[in-house]
Amino acid sequence: MELSPKIYSWLIRPKFAIKKYIQKPITDLANLTGKDVLDFGCGTGSNAFIFNKGNYTGVDVDKNRITLAKNNFPQLSFYHFDGKLPFKDNSFDYIFVIATIHHIKDIDFKKILLELNRILRHGGSFMVLDPVLMPRDHLRNWFMNFFDAGKYIRSQENYLYFFRDFETRIIKTFTKFALYNEILFTARKT
Repeated sequence: MELSPKIYSWLIRPKFAIKKYIQKPITDLANLTGKDVLDFGCGTGSNAFIFNKGNYTGVDVDKNRITLAKNNFPQLSFYHFDGKLPFKDNSFDYIFVIATIHHIKDIDFKKILLELNRILRHGGSFMVLDPVLMPRDHLRNWFMNFFDAGKYIRSQENYLYFFRDFETRIIKTFTKFALYNEILFTARKT
């Protein structure tokens, strides 16, 4: 059963969790002042408060979530993604892909990554945070695969393989809420 965008924001993406698991690692890694940021897979815009208002753009495939994001954050820019991004080449310093890739088939993400790479500036970086399958952690792996709406949770190696043409750096892997293993990594365009 798919949750409504409002329930999803309240239940799955509460602000306290975003501050702990997303905002803190991001602000520890990068100074976003004056940087143009794309939040790919922004959903309802729950991460928007982390970023500088004038430099934030959110994109998602779900029109209902984009509508809610626009209503919740009318001062920010949100766009529906239909396979092509409405931005010029080299438009963004950072592209955040948070809890998104595990919803996308390999072949589709490869195409999306080409489009994202087009709009990422030279020297810019992806910051990726997603559930990750861990060796010998069968219980959490089973739980994530059974309960998560994303059907493509991958191993660390599989995530990094998408970004093999970038300079990648694993920031950390961690357990969230005792049930999810997650990975945070960067991929810099050289």
